[in-house]
Amino acid sequence: MNDAKIAETETLGTIKRFLEYAEDAPNWNNQPWIINDNVFHTSTKGAIKQNAGYIFWMKAWGWIETHCYEKGEYYMTITDAGWAYAAEHGIEYMEMH
Repeated sequence: MNDAKIAETETLGTIKRFLEYAEDAPNWNNQPWIINDNVFHTSTKGAIKQNAGYIFWMKAWGWIETHCYEKGEYYMTITDAGWAYAAEHGIEYMEMH
């Protein structure tokens, strides 16, 4: 696979994973867990590494911020820019009370 194809695959994978997190966010008071939630729940090293790459790009593109709850337990908040992008794909922000 050439570099351009890898970049395209990573971009599409990141977008898909982000939209999955955005769709699932209301289940977690709009603060979904990064691992062991409804979107990503595996312990294989390859899958964890791939998800970390997706998270890296989501942060780089300004769609999310990550937070540490306890050692090894991380969650995200989706930024206004992230919610705007999600809305372009039919996923609306749901205010939590």
